[in-house]
Amino acid sequence: MKYKINKDLLFERKGKKVTIFDPEKSTIILMNETGSFILNQIKKDIDIHNIVNILGKKYNQTEKKLYRDTAIFLKELKKLKIII
Repeated sequence: MKYKINKDLLFERKGKKVTIFDPEKSTIILMNETGSFILNQIKKDIDIHNIVNILGKKYNQTEKKLYRDTAIFLKELKKLKIII
């Protein structure tokens, strides 16, 4: 499944991290380096399988663990309406 970034949010990149501001809820969300990387891949229209493949080259984890962790992260992003 491919996701899209919610265009109603404001994003600011600082180094390898991202700050997200939701003007509707007046909330700020801080993303670490890995979260920022995943968001960047979503912006490039990369699906979860390819994101996991890329993460597998970067981190010494099993594909199963990377897929599970990425799916949980994407589910949380969707719940927060950062992605749709």
